[in-house]
Amino acid sequence: VSFNANGGSLYVSTDGSEELEDMQLVTEDISIATTTSLRARVQQTNYLPSPSIGASYIIAPDHELPILCLGVDPYLFFDEEIGLHSMGPDADPEYPFFGANFWKEIEIPASLEYFVDGERVVSQTVGVEIHGGKSSRTQDQKPLRLTAKEKYGKEFIEYPVFATKPQETYFNHWVLRNSGADFLMANYRDAYWHEVAALEHFDID
Repeated sequence: VSFNANGGSLYVSTDGSEELEDMQLVTEDISIATTTSLRARVQQTNYLPSPSIGASYIIAPDHELPILCLGVDPYLFFDEEIGLHSMGPDADPEYPFFGANFWKEIEIPASLEYFVDGERVVSQTVGVEIHGGKSSRTQDQKPLRLTAKEKYGKEFIEYPVFATKPQETYFNHWVLRNSGADFLMANYRDAYWHEVAALEHFDID
């Protein structure tokens, strides 16, 4: 992986960290042999550090499934006090844990990449929030709402992600679901029956 720091010092992390003290100073190209996500930013004398950029390098056997990569600072995501995904200091000890961080309206930036047939078709920064209700937010794996905003660089996520609606190419949000009440069971029943209803033209609301 080659970099151009434009005269500054280049810092890189492989765990999503974007604070300079948690990143490694890099002075030459990086060689990688396994699937890796990198985050990089530049520090130049008398300037604030640059915004961070992320990129994922997937080294794996060929397969037909699309791949979505989400690069996020692990401190902002998992820290016990402030982490988006964590209980935090204000959580009710009883289900559904109202007051927990994952119930709050917290949004953090993340790099989104989407690969189809080995080609990266989406690459941008988005805002990430926890999505859904009680049966979703309280699971170990929580649904995520990805939102495109002008302050992150792009107002839309642009890609025809739904094969049944190829004309729909611009989206404000993508939601990565965890199957809600079906979590850790079949995990696909809701999506399956939506497909059946849509394709068989059931006369139902």
